[in-house]
Amino acid sequence: MTLLKIARMGHPVLLKTAEEIADPTSRDIGRLLEDMVETMEDATGVGLAAPQVYEGKRVIIFKSPRERGEEDAADSDFSPLTALINPEFEPLDDELAMGWEGCLSIPGMTGAVPRYSRIVYRGYAPNGQAVEREATNFHARVVQHEIDHLDGVLFPMRMTDLSMLTFNEELKNFMEYAMEQNAGGTGWQSRRGRRMTDVDDGIDTALRDRLIVATLAHTPFDGWSQAALRAGARDIDIAEDVAQAAFPHGTRDVIRHFSRWADRCMVAGLEAADLEDMRIRDRVAIAGELRLEALEPHKEAVRRGLSWLAMPQNAVLGARLLYRTVDDIWYAVGDRSADFSFYTKRGLLAGVVGSTTLFWLDDDSEGGTETSDFLDRRIADVMRISSVRRRTEDLKMKTPNPLRILRDVARKRYGGQALRGGSHSG
Repeated sequence: MTLLKIARMGHPVLLKTAEEIADPTSRDIGRLLEDMVETMEDATGVGLAAPQVYEGKRVIIFKSPRERGEEDAADSDFSPLTALINPEFEPLDDELAMGWEGCLSIPGMTGAVPRYSRIVYRGYAPNGQAVEREATNFHARVVQHEIDHLDGVLFPMRMTDLSMLTFNEELKNFMEYAMEQNAGGTGWQSRRGRRMTDVDDGIDTALRDRLIVATLAHTPFDGWSQAALRAGARDIDIAEDVAQAAFPHGTRDVIRHFSRWADRCMVAGLEAADLEDMRIRDRVAIAGELRLEALEPHKEAVRRGLSWLAMPQNAVLGARLLYRTVDDIWYAVGDRSADFSFYTKRGLLAGVVGSTTLFWLDDDSEGGTETSDFLDRRIADVMRISSVRRRTEDLKMKTPNPLRILRDVARKRYGGQALRGGSHSG
């Protein structure tokens, strides 16, 4: 057996349609399969298609092993190491599920891809015997991914939102922060599912809220600056030194509190709503609309705030604020998960919140109806995450990149100038 070189995205072989195999039992196909297995295992993958090793043949291998704790799951979710020649599939229904995928031909990246949750696939085994089997969830996802390779399709070409395509290394820092937040209890929910609150530093939150609301009237002219804060304090007869003490780190503290103020407005609205008989997806949609409703009179302040957060030196704060927002939403709508889905749900919703905010900034439709429709479509894409299998090692599942979302907002509204000020350009 031989380790084969894996073609990377950009090579023409990955964009061509592979050829049918006339004789599945041929010696050449047997040798190719042996080498593909060796190559896949060496690369710690869960699937490999012949075009990925520069062979334009309709041959794939894959596996979906049963993990500990999954003994009660359906057999169709799993598969031993399987080789299929001339494979094809058809969906058993129209249900699509959003899930995270990586690819040996696109090293270092991951993206959220919609796939059919239930399929039946057919093909031939290396001994020439016909194969037909139902596959669900992760098993179905892997098969669809590998058959795509035979038709010259890479997973980013299936994505409906490229803001959810990101580098693994970028997301590693965000995931570590999320785990740190919940392990340390600085967020709403610890890893054991216990609700937490913001740290109390002895300063009245209501005072800060009053200052934020007053400052918002000046941000369209002065930006998120000390001048805007001083002007806001004068408007409500608060001494300048008191305002400075409320936000000792200046713009950083003011923007942080503005984001948390919007989150609290959203949570208060959810607590007043009758959510008991609503689906989770409807609760999440209401949460998103309530937050945008609180921000509606302050669009220019949001634009300027996102531009500031998108600067390289401020991007970590932007990621943290986005994480806190989606964490608040999930907790407020009743989610109490404490397993890996805790992070998957927050990661998926981060993409929704970020892209919806970007859309909302330019929406001039009456009553924001276009934003509401956009939000509904985005939530419909990602709310089937319960069917996404937890395969963090095999497919390097990660959360979407909040830093990319913030950069996209700033680039669209302000161009390259919004990102100047750091030593790196992106």
